[in-house]
Amino acid sequence: MHPAMEGHWVLDNATADDRTRVVTVLATAPRFVLLHLLGGPYSKRREALWSGTPAAALPPRALENSR
Repeated sequence: MHPAMEGHWVLDNATADDRTRVVTVLATAPRFVLLHLLGGPYSKRREALWSGTPAAALPPRALENSR
């Protein structure tokens, strides 16, 4: 479950372009699991940990071009 939490953390508040860049790198099966099966537990945990804190209001930072 730990890699799924990290995957969602990377996608959390990502810009649309950055989210697309990250998601398209994943193979089909892991991408499906990450996006369709593990999102609920991540969202609940994120809400419990960060809701109402200054960290919850931080804007996304764009990924730097690594190419």
